[in-house]
Amino acid sequence: MVEAVEQIIDVLHLVVAPDVTVAYHPVTGRVFSPPGGKDRRGGGLGSDSPSDVPPHARREFAATRLVPPPEATSQLQPPPAPAAPGSLDRLSLHVSHDCNMRCRYCYAAAGSYGGPSQCMTPDVAGAIVRRIARSATSIGLIQFFGGEPLLAVPSMRAACLAAHRAHGDGLLQELPAFRTATNLTRMSKDVVDLVRSFDIEVIGSCDGPEAIHDQLRPFADGAGSFATVAHNIETLQKATGGRQPKGLAATYSRLHQELGITPADLSSFLCSRFGIAEAIITPMRVLSPAHESLAARWSDPLRDHAEHARSALRSIADSQAHIDLSGLLMAPYVLFPSRAACDNLCPAGLRTVSVTPTGDVYPCQLFIGSDEFHMGNALRDDDIQRSARYRRVWHRLRDNVKSAIPSCQDCWLRLICRSCPGLMLRLNGAINRPVEDDCLLKQGLTEGTLLEVTRIRQDPVRWTRFVAGVRETIQAMRGNPRGGLS
Repeated sequence: MVEAVEQIIDVLHLVVAPDVTVAYHPVTGRVFSPPGGKDRRGGGLGSDSPSDVPPHARREFAATRLVPPPEATSQLQPPPAPAAPGSLDRLSLHVSHDCNMRCRYCYAAAGSYGGPSQCMTPDVAGAIVRRIARSATSIGLIQFFGGEPLLAVPSMRAACLAAHRAHGDGLLQELPAFRTATNLTRMSKDVVDLVRSFDIEVIGSCDGPEAIHDQLRPFADGAGSFATVAHNIETLQKATGGRQPKGLAATYSRLHQELGITPADLSSFLCSRFGIAEAIITPMRVLSPAHESLAARWSDPLRDHAEHARSALRSIADSQAHIDLSGLLMAPYVLFPSRAACDNLCPAGLRTVSVTPTGDVYPCQLFIGSDEFHMGNALRDDDIQRSARYRRVWHRLRDNVKSAIPSCQDCWLRLICRSCPGLMLRLNGAINRPVEDDCLLKQGLTEGTLLEVTRIRQDPVRWTRFVAGVRETIQAMRGNPRGGLS
């Protein structure tokens, strides 16, 4: 059992497991191992203790070197807040507010987000990309979202062409990357041609073994979708030489737990069954009373999430064929603390936006339908980022910082945590009221990351493999394909 003890030595957060103990210093992002944690050469797990750690901690702990060694600093310093809107890491185009499935945990009202079912037209898709390109000048990633985006393939193509033209005309500094999140139930020749022509990264959805998937993700007529999804994955793999789909995302539910399937088991199943390298396992969010019966129940959330992270990190150190990206969620922030420091909760509305089929702009999909966080309309506003509505919401989100939230001020993870204000709004009624389950998830994954990185460091051979594999894996996790932690 993992035991976390707050404030044991000055401000150190101590995490204890049967095989390893580790202490995390929230102020500097440094990681320490107790005196018993020696490597085979007889020294501590890294260099001498840094001078910027409290004196009592320096006497008791030896510093652990991570990847790369954290810069010497007296305190993790969040970067200054930008003065005005600018480049976007991600533009999420909702080319469809419609869906051919009726997933039991859907938060988006069968893809319609509570409005009429509709798809973005090709002309609108192209116009939105060009208008936002003119305003933002830089877009790292265009993501096609829904609903089910593959119901609007012509609009996806129009958006890709518009991005290429905007880059060629000098409106965009670099050509964006393209990605789509899809239920993988539609795989026509047009879809395959689109993916290949624009090198679109495909993230598909599959909730695991057929019996569970078909219960959770039926078609609109109630029929199961697993067989269709499996066939379309194979079709796309053959057409792309195994490059796509890039990964599969699954929603982890009580149905999995009742069959004794852990998040790591689900990840392993998806990767081995379909021959893919990356899986993303997300615990089901209870966003309506109808979801309650499907929600996973954790006997000890911190321990369970910590083990999820440890399993994912072990897969890198042991050179396994698949990676559980969800278990690595907090790894970039632990391994690169000085780059990870932030005061904002999330980049939504600041460096990422979502646009509906009619051009309405919101911080992300969880805000769609909220008049309070409607940022304007990309078709009607000549320069969307400079409109009064856009800037009002942007400034509100920029000023929504952890240092002003009492529960965040007291949290050991406060300087590197990322949380979802959209989830807070839906569940707690305000963008500055953290959701306890989400906090436990981040804390547990971080504790597991701290434990397993320290454990791997004790074996030079595994550590070398880990260092070699972690950079590529973390790069794949970044929402911004141009680099940087988001």
